[in-house]
Amino acid sequence: MKNVIPKCAKSFKSWRLASIDANKFYYNLGEPKPFDISMFRHHNKIDLHNFTPNKKKEIYDFILQKYNPENLEIDIGLQKNFYLNKQKNHYTKVTNLEELMTTINCGFTNFSFETSVSNKYQMKTTGSTIKENYNNINNMLVFLDDSPLRNYNTRLYVNCITKCPIEGNIMINTVVDELVKLHQLRPDNICLVDDCGELKPIQLFNIYQGLLYNKIDLSKFSMQFHVKSKKEEEVEKLFHLALDYGIKDFNVSALNMYYYMPYHMYYKFLFNYINKKCD
Repeated sequence: MKNVIPKCAKSFKSWRLASIDANKFYYNLGEPKPFDISMFRHHNKIDLHNFTPNKKKEIYDFILQKYNPENLEIDIGLQKNFYLNKQKNHYTKVTNLEELMTTINCGFTNFSFETSVSNKYQMKTTGSTIKENYNNINNMLVFLDDSPLRNYNTRLYVNCITKCPIEGNIMINTVVDELVKLHQLRPDNICLVDDCGELKPIQLFNIYQGLLYNKIDLSKFSMQFHVKSKKEEEVEKLFHLALDYGIKDFNVSALNMYYYMPYHMYYKFLFNYINKKCD
């Protein structure tokens, strides 16, 4: 196989199609795909009219601000971009039932929710406890499930996996217990977020093993790794471990901010993994 490391979807596709073994292994792996979160917190820094490197984007707090009925006339340009170009497949973060209904009325069908395994982090960021937030998310998911046409996609972000920036280390048992409870809410995807960028392979291994022990389907999980300086090698180990456990969905960003994994790193990690397995 060629040793030229792909840096984007196009070069990665060209590389794997040039190798029967690599292409077959990629399909057997479940065709892993990057999930674009470039809009996660950058909606004020990007020209939304022209920035479309991936169909799926995390708009996060953006949609409600821009698509609140009182603002629709003010932001007519953005309205035309999303409505006329049919880009409602973007995910929008909602925090309560009222916000959810507002976005549904605007025609959106993909929603993300956020929680944590740290009660202190949860209180600081939302003003509610983990239990209160759990009930809140449950109410929103039940509302969506009761819809006559269940054509909604949901993504649940779980912050502070193994470490909280406020209270420090989180016990693996605590993490697993919370994830088991959240899995019972039946979101389409649960994304584990390594906020501190200090997750260790042995910790992720124990989390996966704990979930499997509780008969949890790992295919519904995704990962968001934060890549700190000089930590790329460690993150690659985590990435490869996740692939070993059947994870196919990884958050990436086209912007080099907030330690999000960039596209070129994602494809490098995937390239190295396939090459290693095919040797």
